[in-house]
Amino acid sequence: MDIKRNCAKAALKYIENGTMIGLGGGSTIAHLIRFIKEEQLDIKVVTPSWETKQKCEEAGLTVIPLSEATEVDVAFDGCDQVDEHLHALKSGGGIHTDEKLVARMA
Repeated sequence: MDIKRNCAKAALKYIENGTMIGLGGGSTIAHLIRFIKEEQLDIKVVTPSWETKQKCEEAGLTVIPLSEATEVDVAFDGCDQVDEHLHALKSGGGIHTDEKLVARMA
Protein backbone atom coordinates (compact mmCIF):
# COMPACT_ATOMS: atom_id res chain seq x y z
CA MET A 1 0.00 0.00 0.00
CA ASP A 2 1.46 3.36 -0.97
CA ILE A 3 1.82 6.34 1.38
CA LYS A 4 -1.31 8.12 0.11
CA ARG A 5 -3.45 5.03 0.68
CA ASN A 6 -1.86 4.60 4.12
CA CYS A 7 -2.68 8.20 5.03
CA ALA A 8 -6.26 7.80 3.85
CA LYS A 9 -6.65 4.55 5.80
CA ALA A 10 -5.26 6.20 8.95
CA ALA A 11 -7.75 9.07 8.56
CA LEU A 12 -10.67 6.66 8.97
CA LYS A 13 -10.11 6.42 12.73
CA TYR A 14 -11.09 10.11 13.02
CA ILE A 15 -14.44 9.65 11.24
CA GLU A 16 -17.53 8.55 13.16
CA ASN A 17 -21.03 7.77 11.94
CA GLY A 18 -23.32 10.77 11.93
CA THR A 19 -20.58 13.36 11.53
CA MET A 20 -20.01 16.07 8.97
CA ILE A 21 -16.56 15.94 7.44
CA GLY A 22 -14.68 18.33 5.21
CA LEU A 23 -12.77 16.93 2.26
CA GLY A 24 -10.30 18.75 0.06
CA GLY A 25 -9.20 17.48 -3.32
CA GLY A 26 -6.61 15.14 -4.73
CA SER A 27 -5.65 11.51 -4.91
CA THR A 28 -5.32 10.90 -1.16
CA ILE A 29 -8.88 12.18 -0.65
CA ALA A 30 -10.05 9.89 -3.47
CA HIS A 31 -8.62 6.94 -1.51
CA LEU A 32 -10.37 8.17 1.63
CA ILE A 33 -13.71 8.36 -0.17
CA ARG A 34 -13.32 4.73 -1.28
CA PHE A 35 -12.46 3.65 2.27
CA ILE A 36 -15.48 5.53 3.69
CA LYS A 37 -17.70 3.72 1.20
CA GLU A 38 -16.14 0.33 2.03
CA GLU A 39 -16.68 0.95 5.76
CA GLN A 40 -20.28 2.05 5.03
CA LEU A 41 -19.91 5.11 7.22
CA ASP A 42 -23.03 7.28 7.44
CA ILE A 43 -21.61 10.79 7.12
CA LYS A 44 -22.18 14.09 5.39
CA VAL A 45 -19.47 15.80 3.37
CA VAL A 46 -18.69 19.42 2.63
CA THR A 47 -16.08 20.09 -0.03
CA PRO A 48 -14.86 23.01 -2.13
CA SER A 49 -13.69 20.57 -4.82
CA TRP A 50 -15.98 19.80 -7.76
CA GLU A 51 -14.06 16.57 -8.42
CA THR A 52 -14.36 15.44 -4.80
CA LYS A 53 -18.07 16.26 -4.85
CA GLN A 54 -18.53 14.04 -7.89
CA LYS A 55 -16.57 11.16 -6.32
CA CYS A 56 -18.56 11.45 -3.09
CA GLU A 57 -21.87 11.38 -4.93
CA GLU A 58 -20.73 8.38 -6.99
CA ALA A 59 -19.87 6.63 -3.71
CA GLY A 60 -23.35 7.38 -2.35
CA LEU A 61 -22.22 9.98 0.18
CA THR A 62 -24.36 13.00 1.03
CA VAL A 63 -22.69 16.26 0.00
CA ILE A 64 -23.78 19.51 1.65
CA PRO A 65 -23.05 22.81 -0.16
CA LEU A 66 -20.33 24.85 1.53
CA SER A 67 -22.76 27.77 1.77
CA GLU A 68 -25.09 25.68 3.97
CA ALA A 69 -22.45 24.35 6.39
CA THR A 70 -21.72 26.12 9.65
CA GLU A 71 -19.62 23.51 11.41
CA VAL A 72 -17.51 20.54 10.37
CA ASP A 73 -16.54 17.81 12.84
CA VAL A 74 -13.24 16.99 11.16
CA ALA A 75 -11.59 18.02 7.88
CA PHE A 76 -9.03 16.33 5.66
CA ASP A 77 -6.94 17.97 2.99
CA GLY A 78 -3.57 17.41 1.46
CA CYS A 79 -0.79 19.46 0.02
CA ASP A 80 1.71 19.10 -2.78
CA GLN A 81 4.91 19.36 -0.77
CA VAL A 82 6.16 19.83 2.79
CA ASP A 83 9.61 21.24 3.51
CA GLU A 84 11.96 20.48 6.41
CA HIS A 85 10.26 23.21 8.49
CA LEU A 86 6.81 21.62 7.93
CA HIS A 87 5.72 24.48 5.64
CA ALA A 88 3.09 23.07 3.30
CA LEU A 89 2.86 24.02 -0.36
CA LYS A 90 -0.69 23.99 -1.70
CA SER A 91 -1.54 23.84 -5.37
CA GLY A 92 -2.34 27.00 -7.27
CA GLY A 93 -5.96 25.92 -7.69
CA GLY A 94 -8.84 28.32 -7.25
CA ILE A 95 -10.35 26.41 -4.32
CA HIS A 96 -7.68 27.38 -1.78
CA THR A 97 -9.85 30.02 -0.08
CA ASP A 98 -12.76 27.61 0.24
CA GLU A 99 -10.39 24.94 1.62
CA LYS A 100 -9.41 27.45 4.32
CA LEU A 101 -13.09 28.02 5.14
CA VAL A 102 -13.68 24.28 5.58
CA ALA A 103 -10.58 23.97 7.75
CA ARG A 104 -11.75 26.88 9.90
CA MET A 105 -15.20 25.28 10.38
CA ALA A 106 -13.47 22.13 11.64
